[in-house]
Amino acid sequence: MDKQKAITLLCQMYLPHFNDEEKQALSMGIEALEQTKNDGWISVKDRLPKEDVEVLAQLEWDAIDIVWYSNNEWCREFSNLEDGDVLYWQPLPQLK
Repeated sequence: MDKQKAITLLCQMYLPHFNDEEKQALSMGIEALEQTKNDGWISVKDRLPKEDVEVLAQLEWDAIDIVWYSNNEWCREFSNLEDGDVLYWQPLPQLK
């Protein structure tokens, strides 16, 4: 089984009888798997980030920017982005 198939199967496991802790563990497992494929980049076709959380975004014109997803649109500091501008995203690196 490849990582994408594992992620797909795990995403389908959000069942109503899971408690909050089990859902959180499953979500963390999915995120960890996604971060090990494609050098950590997640396709917007696979999953969107949590609402109003800043992430790194790979844009259509080969640029990387800090953006967030809010109310069904991608936003950045001085302007919003058009549909299709963001191709991939990943969480911001943790500062140590």
